Amino acid sequence: GRTSKTKELPAEPVQAGSLPAWPSCDAALVGMDKGPLERVRQYLQWRCRMKHFAGVACGIVRGGSLVFYQDAGYQDVDSKVKMTGNTIVRLFSMTKCLVAAAFATYYEDPESGIDLDDPVSKYIPAFDTAKLKVLPKRGQKENQPCEKAVTLRQLLTHTSGIGYGATLDDPWPPEKGAYYKVFEQLSEQTKNGEINSLETWCNELARVPLKGQPGRFWDYSYSLDVIGRVLEIIAGKPLDVIMEERICGPLKMRDTRFEVPKEHAGRIGPWYRSVEIEGKPQLAHRLEVVDPGGEESGWVGENVAKVLSAGGTVDVPLKMR
Repeated sequence: GRTSKTKELPAEPVQAGSLPAWPSCDAALVGMDKGPLERVRQYLQWRCRMKHFAGVACGIVRGGSLVFYQDAGYQDVDSKVKMTGNTIVRLFSMTKCLVAAAFATYYEDPESGIDLDDPVSKYIPAFDTAKLKVLPKRGQKENQPCEKAVTLRQLLTHTSGIGYGATLDDPWPPEKGAYYKVFEQLSEQTKNGEINSLETWCNELARVPLKGQPGRFWDYSYSLDVIGRVLEIIAGKPLDVIMEERICGPLKMRDTRFEVPKEHAGRIGPWYRSVEIEGKPQLAHRLEVVDPGGEESGWVGENVAKVLSAGGTVDVPLKMR
């Protein structure tokens, strides 16, 4: 019955044309309920109709077989290019997950000598505890001394005390009182090319006061970007080479990289921001282009920002400045 069938399912994708084609399988054969999957299908279609997303492509593989696939909406709305499984999308900070996985491959090797409670300063001296400062407590004006070392474990769990810069909807230059204003100089140095390597960027990041004492609380941060530099030091290789050797190459993730080659530029659509119609959240939203698709995209070829990191890049692509 079910057991004999699932044992015969291939463990790796079958190559067909330009995409890996997973053999399809009825969800019930691998112990999955088709009811929730159908609701997911309808939900994705609805989100695209409402213009919460321009397009979506979603697949679920279990036991070596594709049990669910749904694409909806558009890769390029104006040109009416449909979203498909062949569309290349921007990973943004999901790059952090891949870099953490790459770090784990070194950590699991006993010869690496990595301890998760190693101080970051063992690898990046600029993070020496005596050199670090922490932003003033409420009601105070002076930065605080750092009470203890920032560790690799804290970097991996966003508990290092390191903060984060401006995000998509944050005003730039930063307004007075905005926390991320402490990163203004670092960002400007990166944009003007004064900082052109992850090594230099991390050394300068260490000069920015921490948002809180290490280990005190969770806060989304540049921590995994620093792990990317730790990886470079451990491996003695650039981060993009490490990611290809440790993650993307072995897993056949051949379209996952820090830049889209020009020959594949037609597979990346615009990056859209979904904007709610004022006062009418129940109506379909409006889609605004943040970054164009094709060869003009900031993620294609030489358009990509130069300082590669676990956030994808530590700065917006050159084409978006």
